[in-house]
Amino acid sequence: MRLPEFDLDAWIDILKTPTTGPKPLVSELNAPELPMPNRIRVETDTLKLGNLDWDSVNFTARRMADKWQYSVDSSQIKGSAEYDGKDLTANLSQLQLYISEPEKIVDDVAVVEEEEQPLITEFDRDFFNKMPNVDLKIDDFWMQGYKVGSVDIVMKRDGNRMLWDKANFNSGTSSVEASGWWDLTDETSRSHVDIMAKGDDNSEIMARFGIDSGIQKAPFDVSSSLDWDGSPWNMRVNTLSGTMETEFGRGVITDVGGAAKLLGMFSLDSIIRRMQLDFTDVFDQGLAFNSIKGTGKLEKGIFVTNDIEMDSISGDLSIKGLANLNTQMVDAEVTFSPDLTSGLPMLTAFAVAPQTALYVLAISTVVAPVVEVITQVTYEVKGPMNSPQVREKSRRKGDYEIPNEYRKEAQAGK
Repeated sequence: MRLPEFDLDAWIDILKTPTTGPKPLVSELNAPELPMPNRIRVETDTLKLGNLDWDSVNFTARRMADKWQYSVDSSQIKGSAEYDGKDLTANLSQLQLYISEPEKIVDDVAVVEEEEQPLITEFDRDFFNKMPNVDLKIDDFWMQGYKVGSVDIVMKRDGNRMLWDKANFNSGTSSVEASGWWDLTDETSRSHVDIMAKGDDNSEIMARFGIDSGIQKAPFDVSSSLDWDGSPWNMRVNTLSGTMETEFGRGVITDVGGAAKLLGMFSLDSIIRRMQLDFTDVFDQGLAFNSIKGTGKLEKGIFVTNDIEMDSISGDLSIKGLANLNTQMVDAEVTFSPDLTSGLPMLTAFAVAPQTALYVLAISTVVAPVVEVITQVTYEVKGPMNSPQVREKSRRKGDYEIPNEYRKEAQAGK
């Protein structure tokens, strides 16, 4: 077939439409059935399939013994595949997907969630029954104009279970490795996934998707193991359970928004904005850190952690508490201990640059060059995740002896 445009979606809908009404007389005759073609070729400027437009398509399907072989060459997809009714193997050198209205898909999902759809939908059963075993490899995958990288997916069926042996994505120095399963019976639907993501530079992978993470040039290692009721795309949040572990190496937080994206569940942006009021200049020029680490457990949609810690040049930040994904509420305790040896001691008496305060205090306290400083502040974070209240719970003070070099410089400048 050579056509300027071929709407395959429309043909699929027609073929799916059941025949109704009385059977025509010709159907009762012993007329020969039309044979299945052994070779199909389509050339078209635009192919409509999956609600997407595929340009400059040259598609060939050939029946070989008990399987079909496919070859496709277009602006968005290039590669070959084989299918024998049970196993689908595809090797693509290129795949570019662009969904014209991704917001509509998100809105539709939100509406479905609000309507409290059943645990097992018709789509779930249809997908589970018709999905073959899949072995998919893509050398160069792009999504919404952003480079994802190479893809390697192996999915197998085993009775009432659909297994993802692997779903690996590699992009530059970053990689994501996932595996899992989906159990579906007459009454139950249960999913499990294990994910490991790591890379040498988080900002490099985020930039590939046009995202300014605010956290720059940090190596990362993230892992999680999660279970929930529902299909992989229809999660019952109140059944979500599992573990999560995150570690960032040396990097820089360039803005408050960037810090917020790191630990959105605990509204880190609200915490840091409050700290900016209490500790002048802590984040004005960016915050360099040596590491950010943390683990947590999920139980029935409630995330609990006791060990999220950030080792920064300006001090140590720790977070303990819980984030309820069911109610979107957070209840946490945040402790910040400034590093008094970093050149940025947090003075209680001055709301100016710390070193300026040191000079002033050194001049005024030459006889007894010991000043009172904040050694630790604890904040309480409570309320909705997107706008919690951050309240100072307690603070500790201590004596800090001004280093000799500051005193000497101060005396010389008198």
